Amino acid sequence: MVKTIQDYRVKRKLAPLKLTETKRLRTTACEMARKADLSVTQIDPSLVETGVYAKNSTTQFISFTVIQPNDLPSSIRHITGEPHIKEFSIGACQGKNAYYVTTIFYMESLSR
Repeated sequence: MVKTIQDYRVKRKLAPLKLTETKRLRTTACEMARKADLSVTQIDPSLVETGVYAKNSTTQFISFTVIQPNDLPSSIRHITGEPHIKEFSIGACQGKNAYYVTTIFYMESLSR
């Protein structure tokens, strides 16, 4: 899925996104897969085990399911194609009938 997102950006002449590792997202995706439900407790990005986040950035969380791991839903294609998105984190887990994926996209502050 990471490669698919990066390839989508490159095809649109946008720089690849910085990938920030977050173990919590995989845990969340596996929780969704076990429950076969996209409903999970909201993740506070300040509690995600990664580096330091810029205080002037905003985040967008998107969770979804796909049958094939390289299929991008329209919501992911839309946000991935936005030039102000610079970084993302992703977690995925295979469920019984689908892959469960949760993402965080980090945007540059538009008020700069």
